[in-house]
Amino acid sequence: MLYQLLIVILVITQGEILYLENFIDDSFVDSEGWAVKYASQSIGNCSITKLFGGYGVFGKNTIITNLINLPAHYAIKITFEFWKMDSWDNEYFYMYFDQNLIFSKQYGTSDTNQNLCGSQTAKIYHEEVSQISVSQNHNFKTLFILMTTNLQGIADEWWGIRHFRLYIYPCPSGCQSCTQEDSSIDCSIWVIQYQSLLTVDPSQFQMEGWMIFEGESSKSICSSIPMVGGLLISGKNSKIIKSINLPVHCQIKIQFRFIFIDRWDSAYAQLYVDNELIWNYNHSSVTNKLNLCGNNFGENILNEKIILPHKQQLLQLQFTTTLKNSLSQSAFGIRDIEIFIQCPYGFPLDLDCGGICGNGVIDKTEQCDDGNIFPFDGCFNCQYSCVEGCSNCIEGICFECQENYIYQDFQCAPISIDILINDLDEQQECVYGYKLINKQCQTVCGDGIIAGSEVCEIEEQECHNCQFICFKNCDFCIEGGCHQCIFGYSLNLKEQYCQPICGNGIVTDDEECDDQNQLNGDGCSSQCKIEQNYVCRNLQYSFTECSYEKQPSFKLSLINSYHQYQYVSIYFDQMVKKKSSNLFSTTIQMRLIGPSETSYSLHLIPIQEPFELVSAAEYQIEILINTTLEQPPILEVILGEQLFNYNDASLLNQHKQIQLNIPSYINDQLKQNALQLSSVAKYTIISMGGSAVIILILFGSLLVQEMLEILQQQSYLKFINVVFPLNLFIYFESSNLVSIQPVLDKIKFNNILTQFMNDQYLESQGKLLFYEVNANILSNITTQVFIIIIIIITYYSAYVIIIFIRRLNNQQFFQFGTHFAKFIMIILKSLQNFKRNFQREAFQDFLNTNSWDLLFMSLLQVSSQSPSIACYFLAYLIFYVNLFLSSKILFRTSFPIMRSQKQLWISKSNQIKLFKKALFISVLVMFQQNQKLQIMLLSLVCQFYLIYLFIMKPFKSITGYVNTMTLEISSFIFCFSSALYWNDFQYKLNYETQIQFAWFQIGILLLCLFINLISQLCMICLELKKIVVKWIQKSHPQQQNQIQMKGSPFTIP
Repeated sequence: MLYQLLIVILVITQGEILYLENFIDDSFVDSEGWAVKYASQSIGNCSITKLFGGYGVFGKNTIITNLINLPAHYAIKITFEFWKMDSWDNEYFYMYFDQNLIFSKQYGTSDTNQNLCGSQTAKIYHEEVSQISVSQNHNFKTLFILMTTNLQGIADEWWGIRHFRLYIYPCPSGCQSCTQEDSSIDCSIWVIQYQSLLTVDPSQFQMEGWMIFEGESSKSICSSIPMVGGLLISGKNSKIIKSINLPVHCQIKIQFRFIFIDRWDSAYAQLYVDNELIWNYNHSSVTNKLNLCGNNFGENILNEKIILPHKQQLLQLQFTTTLKNSLSQSAFGIRDIEIFIQCPYGFPLDLDCGGICGNGVIDKTEQCDDGNIFPFDGCFNCQYSCVEGCSNCIEGICFECQENYIYQDFQCAPISIDILINDLDEQQECVYGYKLINKQCQTVCGDGIIAGSEVCEIEEQECHNCQFICFKNCDFCIEGGCHQCIFGYSLNLKEQYCQPICGNGIVTDDEECDDQNQLNGDGCSSQCKIEQNYVCRNLQYSFTECSYEKQPSFKLSLINSYHQYQYVSIYFDQMVKKKSSNLFSTTIQMRLIGPSETSYSLHLIPIQEPFELVSAAEYQIEILINTTLEQPPILEVILGEQLFNYNDASLLNQHKQIQLNIPSYINDQLKQNALQLSSVAKYTIISMGGSAVIILILFGSLLVQEMLEILQQQSYLKFINVVFPLNLFIYFESSNLVSIQPVLDKIKFNNILTQFMNDQYLESQGKLLFYEVNANILSNITTQVFIIIIIIITYYSAYVIIIFIRRLNNQQFFQFGTHFAKFIMIILKSLQNFKRNFQREAFQDFLNTNSWDLLFMSLLQVSSQSPSIACYFLAYLIFYVNLFLSSKILFRTSFPIMRSQKQLWISKSNQIKLFKKALFISVLVMFQQNQKLQIMLLSLVCQFYLIYLFIMKPFKSITGYVNTMTLEISSFIFCFSSALYWNDFQYKLNYETQIQFAWFQIGILLLCLFINLISQLCMICLELKKIVVKWIQKSHPQQQNQIQMKGSPFTIP
């Protein structure tokens, strides 16, 4: 019971570790180690999303595979996004691990999803994005992943993946192989002794001593799997053989991968160990199964594990089969060979199981074990040895010392004082070559006499301190020639240098680690270098201990592109820390590959510097490119110092590149021209505003509404989610005048409202995010609240004045004269008209002049990720009120009987206009992530409304006709022509051509403003002329017949 409890605790505490990531963001530029079959390319897109695969890339018969080398583990988990595109006819997506089907899912038409990137001509073209997660027990050194489909079509069925992550569940500490049920005690008794054929890179895969009899001694590749043997290499009567030397052991575990290729008709795969049949497996091929490298029969991969008693030093493995078909019809191959030995405590000694030297326990084959591996301490390599300076010893006990050593208590101590030659009297003398110094006979280096331990004098070459200079890591040399290296190094006699001994468990200065073996894949490589995603500790007086730890890596992501400016984020996939005292940002090196150094500037913006404790470090790079380029530039970033995660795993990479966009650059002259046109637009808008005040006094609000309609509709065109040329972008800056926000900021109206409601910032998307538009409706509605307050104040002020005037006596009006009384009566009449119009049309006028903003703010709120239910409710309420009013176009209620259907549609012109605004804003906001569909739908909305205007002509005046038609035609042309700025055309249409076309669009927008301003001025002139004529007629009635109005352009019809 206790044992089972320990297993449960182990399983719970062994958490998953992220081992591999592919296609996480848009920075990947290749297949990142995946092999692609039956597809001409590997990277595509779905709308603006970059995929491994994608529309027009992965389709019928496409197979993607990856062979991955893993550390010791007992289970794996894989997560990724699967993108199904276009019209799948209940077809399947499949995923295999080691050729075993692990996941399959059927996909249909997906009617409820959006069309992101599929065909526009198919009847059903909806995309579906699935989050797939699969867990599976697995403990082999490599994992073969295969993904494919059973698609039947070609033109309208596609797929791709993204955000691929592979997690492993590592073995307990100290275990080199395990299963899910193993505890650290169970699996630690198995020690890896031999590994072969584990390489996953076909270009580096070698035979490693394996021989093939009755076949060709060669390697092959099946899909992306390198192996010994294979099709046309090993098959009928073939034997794959290798002899392996093992240390003392009593039991072995053999793990291997056997690949069945092409046609197997109930034949047997066999393994002989020391000429004894140990494994006999029957296999039959399945027709039309997934084919990797054979003909008509699918391949199968078998992961096998065999445990058997074994104590011979020489192990012979022989793989063979009982195949009857020829090499071209049936074949096999092997790879991933691992041999573990086991000798648990308490195993019978008559099986000659050896112990572990250095564990302090004397086993049968050991003479001694002092718990370390150091020489000259009486026990070395678990065999007796003499202590340093001893010339005669028995079982490590010294009985006689070497010259210059003193024997004392079975130990040899070096003589540090030269023996005095003459001490018979008080005057002491030393032998030749020695001098008496502090009552001791010592040699003097540099006296020209070689004595004692001196081997040379300083006047000789290569002599230092009367000793020949030994090269690095040499402990003893004679006349410059090394005869013995320091501990941990071996002498290379041919090259005459001391080289580190990799695999002896002693870490030297030239080694990063040493785990007492020369195996790869255990954290310390065969070259004694720390392997990727491992953290190693060099234990004092012992060998290196390595454990798997996912290394952090730094990444680059292009987050924004703004004409000449581009912004790249430097971030890390784990929290990191630094170990030096330097400011890390000063060690970051940056450069652009492509443009000359004088044509660009790079500015590093620290978001979060790394500290001595782990934190989410991040930087941004502002890139300014002042030249035109034909090819996208490459940003290269090099980190000058290492960073570490919480467990001191260092960065996996310190160098990375990312492809930028082609910069949108115009010279200073063109930029100045754009600024001048923007100024013209600003002055035109200001003039329109001034004339609007006069028109409001003379005509009322109708023409003012037409002017606001033009300005508002044009101001929303800048939110179309394409990258406009710089001159057009500069022109759109003039639309900032169409706002009373500066007035609200001046009187600090927003500060007053924030005391009553929370207007936190909500992030928008697409082009709205670029303009930093706040999606929070409580922040956007402040303008309308201010207008409502002003209107209410104006209404009640007029109401109070009317009541005050009515309470005055008639005689009081004439106290200041007749003219004053008339003026008071005019004011009273105007205020009464204002009150009646307000009560009858105030809501409709407010809705007409603010419908653009109300619809825009409500749809922004609906499309955001706001936690506030009240904000959502307010947004829905505003939007549905607009829809309700526009829906009256379907009913005849509250209208007199119309003589024709045309009169009905004309009477509904305001509701139709409101419905058109709702459609326009809906498309503009909701389709920010699909620029193609956004522009096509906007053009379609403008087109249908233009058709309505041409047919019905719902205009009350000629000026209304001219202004409205000019606005809608210019808006349709602008939306339709903005398709030239799609991302797909960025590399096909050069930037100079886009600049020239943008001048045309600016001209169309300016023409619309000019026509409206001219029409306003004409109406003002006509009204002023009528006032002048009326005044002349009243002042000089006798001359009224002499006034001739004919021939004047302002004649009133």
